[in-house]
Amino acid sequence: MATVAPQGHEMVVSNVALPDPSPEGSLWALVPVGAEGVRLVCRETTALPDASFHDHPIASRGDEADAVALFEEVFVPRWRVCSYRWTEIGKHYGDIGALEHWHTLTRLCVKAELFVGLLQLITDGIGTSHRDGVRQLVAEVIEYASVLRGMVLASEERAEYTESGVLWPDKRMITAGRAYALGKYPHIVHIVKELGGQGPVLRWSEADFDNPEVGPWLEWAYEGAAVSARDKNLLMNLLWDLTSGSHAGRVGLFENVNGFPVPYLRIRVYNEFDRSGAVAAITDYLGLGASGEQ
Repeated sequence: MATVAPQGHEMVVSNVALPDPSPEGSLWALVPVGAEGVRLVCRETTALPDASFHDHPIASRGDEADAVALFEEVFVPRWRVCSYRWTEIGKHYGDIGALEHWHTLTRLCVKAELFVGLLQLITDGIGTSHRDGVRQLVAEVIEYASVLRGMVLASEERAEYTESGVLWPDKRMITAGRAYALGKYPHIVHIVKELGGQGPVLRWSEADFDNPEVGPWLEWAYEGAAVSARDKNLLMNLLWDLTSGSHAGRVGLFENVNGFPVPYLRIRVYNEFDRSGAVAAITDYLGLGASGEQ
């Protein structure tokens, strides 16, 4: 799996996540994408480069390309090999990947905040933001975004320097934040679609609005409570690209497996979280294990 490799210059090649790798299979190396013997087989793109920005505000801008990297007699200089035959490397995946996973958590946080902004614009535009039920659903997305922002800040606040002098974010906060973010992500996307109503189903192209016969009717019939028909349509097209189109489908699948899915992350949360202080406090308060009178 080589995400973004078709758009990059260098690849990190490893199987660091394998639980019990062989010595020959324990590898961490940096390989140029253009190295002799490297071939990339790209998946079908979700981008719509020929579409207008109005019709597809996200998909028209491009795609995060995924590919399979094939290696045939590829020479990798020793200075590019970070680790080889160290079978214990998988046990340090959380430490090694902390920066990458911090980036993933930050991306999910920013996306959640964008969902909040989009929902405010849509519910204000179609005239539903005054309803208590709508506000409660928007508030649920705000809660989600707020928790993720708190996790990002906590991972930075609790960062520590490595032996080589690099400031490294707290992996415990990152893992817990990612597990929470991914576990709730499908539900949050459902709320965003729910609050769009029938708008994402009835979407029109920019050409439809520019049509002299149909356009005026759409401008009249599709006008929102506080937004023009064109702007309302543009918001619904953005909602579609973020939640329902091919781009959204790929993103949802990718987020679920990028850096491992929720069940694995929750095992890491269990293993990484230090519960000793809380256990000791309760044990001491109750006098557990003590002989004689309590």
